[in-house]
Amino acid sequence: MKRDSVKDPSESSNLQKQIYISSISYAVGETKSISDLEELQSNNKLLDTMLKLGINNYCDSNLHSTQLASTVIADSLLKSKIKADEIGAVIYCSDSVSSKLSDYTKEMMYTNGLDNAFLIGVRLSDCSNFITGLRTACSYLNCENIENILVVVSDTFIEQDTDSRLVYPTLGVFSDGAASCILSTSQSEIELCNIVQKWDWSTHCLVEDELELINSMSKGIKNLSDQLRTELDDKPQQTELITNNYNEFALRSLAELSGFYPSPICTTNINKYGHVFSADGLINLLQLFELEKFSSSAKNVVLLGNSTSIWSGALIKIHPSIIGEQG
Repeated sequence: MKRDSVKDPSESSNLQKQIYISSISYAVGETKSISDLEELQSNNKLLDTMLKLGINNYCDSNLHSTQLASTVIADSLLKSKIKADEIGAVIYCSDSVSSKLSDYTKEMMYTNGLDNAFLIGVRLSDCSNFITGLRTACSYLNCENIENILVVVSDTFIEQDTDSRLVYPTLGVFSDGAASCILSTSQSEIELCNIVQKWDWSTHCLVEDELELINSMSKGIKNLSDQLRTELDDKPQQTELITNNYNEFALRSLAELSGFYPSPICTTNINKYGHVFSADGLINLLQLFELEKFSSSAKNVVLLGNSTSIWSGALIKIHPSIIGEQG
């Protein structure tokens, strides 16, 4: 039961330094049609519903989540002017569970030459894991003698505690993949301006009451968006919204709640990739950056990551490419 006395909890990152995102990389599994899923082959009605919501494909990988993570880390380092031994920490974000995770992540660090980096694990934020990872990285950049941090998110369905790839039937379909980036105080085109996170632990009691759950989530997302909107220097309608790749209806609903306009890239990737756990936002951000990097003006972007209890938003500004190449 929801307690009426609970206040509206939230945290907003105080970015004491200018922090930038660069060297974004991602990898996903093999593309397969959702009609290949056994649970949908026996349920034509559910399959038709998901197809109408723009969900056509998912990504399936036989690699372990740490192997996918190692692949994107290597690519981020290859893209970057920052060397592996200049990385002060790695934030590893994942909900995937493995009895050998500790051994696998150590191998991942050693293989990529991250000898000077401390390894920090982030989980329990579900599809907000990546933004929680960003917030953790910002705290270290603000308070520690560290200039460069690598953030990586990686998940596979087979390592989850579930038998179904479907996300709350019809909401989406889980896909295997990983994404990474480097957060640094060195200037680049993608500036991280603020992070806001809100939560309501009472929603875990509402899973059987779908309407009340939706109402609670809607309130959280709206309050989060209102707080981010106060920092925008242009009209919210000109701010592009990047969300997790659930379905087209969810994208439109989140855009309506937030007051920002939905990125067409999300619509494309819902169909192309499915829901790559919390890596969606970073995948979509890279593709938006590739479109906007030669623009003559800056663009505001809100990256939204949400679960049933946690709502996270990052305010990002993509600057014109005259700053320099993404490195």
